[in-house]
Amino acid sequence: MNLQALAGLVVAMAGYSAAFLTLGAVAAAGVAVCRFALPETGRRSAPGATPRKQTAPLASGIAAE
Repeated sequence: MNLQALAGLVVAMAGYSAAFLTLGAVAAAGVAVCRFALPETGRRSAPGATPRKQTAPLASGIAAE
């Protein structure tokens, strides 16, 4: 079932406000999954990772060494 079908079902049964809140809850669940299940969105970086305000050296510079 896609989100449009879910929204249509909720609109038919409970109205537009309920559909809006339902889709908002689905979006919030997606944000929670990204926040907690994907390591690259975590608060702390991995040991040895490049700090956020620095860029990694260029590949051409690494190859020249």
